[in-house]
Amino acid sequence: MQKRTVVLLPFLTLIVACGGTGAPSDREAPVIRNLYPTVFKGNLQMDGSIMVAFSEEMNPASLQAAVKLQDSTGATVPATVTTGSSSASIKPSSALKSSTSYTLVVTREAKDLAGNQLAAESRTAYMTEATPYTIRLNHFTASRYDTATVTATFTYTGTEEAGSIWVRASCSEDGYSYLSTSLATAATPSKWTPGQTQNIFLRHSGGYPYFTDNTVRCRFSSDDSANTRRVIVN
Repeated sequence: MQKRTVVLLPFLTLIVACGGTGAPSDREAPVIRNLYPTVFKGNLQMDGSIMVAFSEEMNPASLQAAVKLQDSTGATVPATVTTGSSSASIKPSSALKSSTSYTLVVTREAKDLAGNQLAAESRTAYMTEATPYTIRLNHFTASRYDTATVTATFTYTGTEEAGSIWVRASCSEDGYSYLSTSLATAATPSKWTPGQTQNIFLRHSGGYPYFTDNTVRCRFSSDDSANTRRVIVN
């Protein structure tokens, strides 16, 4: 019996020593690192979304309940929450009202993978943009065998008088991607009225390249020259 005791004691001691080492548990509360878009007046688009970035990987189910958008009365706005490993994006189910205050709320229901709750509830006030100006592209034609030029016809589809709107075009020919070019910005009239149609002439300022056939494709973009509203081209 004594021999058995002498043999087993070192073995038991080894088990105790090995069993006592383990990784420390995660007890650190997660925090919000960043919001996009950043907050300033009129920065939230009516059809946009808000992204919340956290300091560590989060439990996705907890974010579904914790991230919400509220209107000025405190009512929750119907929205869809999409989660990443350490982020969540919330997008309203329908367009928000223009020039209106909304609050992004992230409650302490948000938890990391270890079950730690958010350090503190977060409430961030946003103001939506003014109603965007809208213009509709009716048609465009591209010149051939000349410095790249485009004539486009737009109709203003907004419901109120607008100021000057600027239009740009990025065009290329099928199969000749090296001909892609941004055409010079063209100013429209200083005032737009609902239903007004306008021809806009855009020209590549560099002299080359030029279009050589009728397979030109263009993407048009636009903005308000006063930089006060978004412009939608449809």
